[in-house]
Amino acid sequence: MTPQHLRDFEPLRRHATLAAVVLDTRATLIDELIDLHDRIMASKDNVARRKHAEQFQSSGKQINEQLKVLSQAGRLIQKARESKIDPFDAIETSIGWQVFLDSVKSAEQLSQPEFDHLTLIIDPYPQLRRYTPAFLDALKLKAAPVSQSLLDAVNVRRKLNLTKARK
Repeated sequence: MTPQHLRDFEPLRRHATLAAVVLDTRATLIDELIDLHDRIMASKDNVARRKHAEQFQSSGKQINEQLKVLSQAGRLIQKARESKIDPFDAIETSIGWQVFLDSVKSAEQLSQPEFDHLTLIIDPYPQLRRYTPAFLDALKLKAAPVSQSLLDAVNVRRKLNLTKARK
């Protein structure tokens, strides 16, 4: 339909047609907006997954070395118990106490609090923060009873955006 076609309509029909086109366009734009946000979030998720895999691969050799030292210490403690000797002396003579302590410290640094990529997904937060307040304001969301808690969380986020609060 072109503007020339609208000119041929009676005023009431023209206004009704324009209203229908506006509503349809609004729905299409909202769908596109949600789709764009979904693609942005999927992209951020993929970046976090890749970064997590790269970090894991880069620390793999170190992890393996620390596991060897710690498993050797575990075997020494087991043998010391069976032989009724001091496990600390067994570690000291076989591995070296400082090597053992360094290995424990290194293992603590290498261990990750959460072993998944989700801890890295907060990195793009500043970028998301630039558009999500407007994104949430553009949408008038409703929820089924089962999703009400999610809608409540979105409304809390909206209030925080209005008051410029960070937490």
